[in-house]
Amino acid sequence: MTPRCMLLATLCLAATVQTSTAQSIWRCGADGARFQAVPCHDGQAVALRPAPDAAAVQEARDVAQRERLALQALGEERRQRYRDAAERGLGPAGIEPLPRPAATKARKPKAEKPRTATPWVTPAAQTAKSRPAA
Repeated sequence: MTPRCMLLATLCLAATVQTSTAQSIWRCGADGARFQAVPCHDGQAVALRPAPDAAAVQEARDVAQRERLALQALGEERRQRYRDAAERGLGPAGIEPLPRPAATKARKPKAEKPRTATPWVTPAAQTAKSRPAA
């Protein structure tokens, strides 16, 4: 490679690095739903945050792990309260269950009443009366 090509490659690399760190995003449109890299007349610049470093990522993971453990402990505490209440004969909300109804004597079935004729005449009964006996 010639020195001239090396210089050109170095300048291109420097320009690329500089533009990638100084890049800004613009929110455009009446509803602000369109994003673009070039400014627009009704747009607003959106501040970009740098990516979190490894320490921040580890801190977030530690917080999530602590919260997960605390949630598990709360769940186990709740289940223990339910077990204790069940041992004392209480329901989940600490409400005593209703007493069981006292056993009652078995009732004798009532004798069926004979069916009485209805005062209404049905069409089937009417046709049976009007037919002569054979």
